[in-house]
Amino acid sequence: MANKYTSIGGQALIEGIMMKSTEKTALAVRLPDKSIDISYLNGESIRQKYKILAIPIVRGVVGFVESMVQGYKALSISAEKSGFADEENEKEKTEEDKKKESRLMSVIMAIGGVLGVLLAVVLFMYLPRLCVDGIEWLIKDEITSKVLRSLIEQGLKLAIFVGYVMLV
Repeated sequence: MANKYTSIGGQALIEGIMMKSTEKTALAVRLPDKSIDISYLNGESIRQKYKILAIPIVRGVVGFVESMVQGYKALSISAEKSGFADEENEKEKTEEDKKKESRLMSVIMAIGGVLGVLLAVVLFMYLPRLCVDGIEWLIKDEITSKVLRSLIEQGLKLAIFVGYVMLV
């Protein structure tokens, strides 16, 4: 019997879980009455609509953004269904208020994504190189061996990563 490959991922939600395959995305959320609500998110990938977005590097960026948006949407749905969201405030909001809030959250997520990438570039590319340049300045000599320079930079990257994980 041949093994069948499946491509399924998931995300924890408030009082639930989201499971995503290439065909469907399902949410299972525990309701306030302790029953389980199962619902499906629809929507095809923008990569299917625009084939240019399927090229390797762009595909990854688009997939990341789509995952972030869908994850936020699933979290919002689970918060609403589980009773975690303040029901009185939700009832008072008009559709326009909800759309404005959704747009604001999209902008905040985009800014957060950009800041995250910038932080990663600074921490893992610029800072190690700057440290090696600082070491060269301290010893008043240039590190001529590319292998030694690379080893120092990679060691600094590892130390930064381990330090980051410990802080988190």
